Amino acid sequence: MCAELRPWCAEVRKRALVLAASLLVAVGPAFAADLVCEGVDARVRYDSADLVIDARLACQAARAAADFLGDHGFDVRPSIEIAIDNEACKHQHDRVLGIFSGREEEVIVMSQDACRRALANGTLFGLPFDAELYRSLVAHEVAHAIAAANFAVNHPSRLAHEYIAYVVQLATMAPRHRDRILARAKVHAYTSFSEMSETYHSLSPADFAVKVYGHFLAATDRIAVLRAVLAGRLSRSSVRN
Repeated sequence: MCAELRPWCAEVRKRALVLAASLLVAVGPAFAADLVCEGVDARVRYDSADLVIDARLACQAARAAADFLGDHGFDVRPSIEIAIDNEACKHQHDRVLGIFSGREEEVIVMSQDACRRALANGTLFGLPFDAELYRSLVAHEVAHAIAAANFAVNHPSRLAHEYIAYVVQLATMAPRHRDRILARAKVHAYTSFSEMSETYHSLSPADFAVKVYGHFLAATDRIAVLRAVLAGRLSRSSVRN
């Protein structure tokens, strides 16, 4: 039949191909991209072109966290996988903006915009949430990932994890932000591991962060302090506030 109506058949085939291509576009895979970070063995996965800035900030955070912990004796060779996923943290408490999944060996963080919406009054540490605080948030979670590969005990306490993560978050933060946070704080630094508790951290994570960072800064041998944390010295038995 097409031999008799060749011009018409050719046009039909052409239109069919165009229609098929448009259908493939319509039902094809959603946007997905990986950003391979420079200066650190890390990769960021994101699912929207609007998140490319967040992905770049995540790379900066991974590099800063790895550099800081590497300078303090940590092995930072394991590859760091980061995913920006606004759905991932919904099952957590509404204050949780990011997590490190030990099972998946992956850092999962929400986007800047999602974090801002989730935060009470749009603030973190009492400051308006911005790109720098977002970068510090990712550095906090990357620190969890690096610490997990460095603990000398099989089941490190939450306190041990959070000590390292908050030290990294504040130490790698832009000085102007860190200075404002410390100036606003109305708490004193911890003087020993025995003063730290999971209850205090749960009730006031921002104050806990400042107190932990002050404890770290006051140490005469900061590398030794972090080694003690990795060795299990900061355990669940620390109960006094």
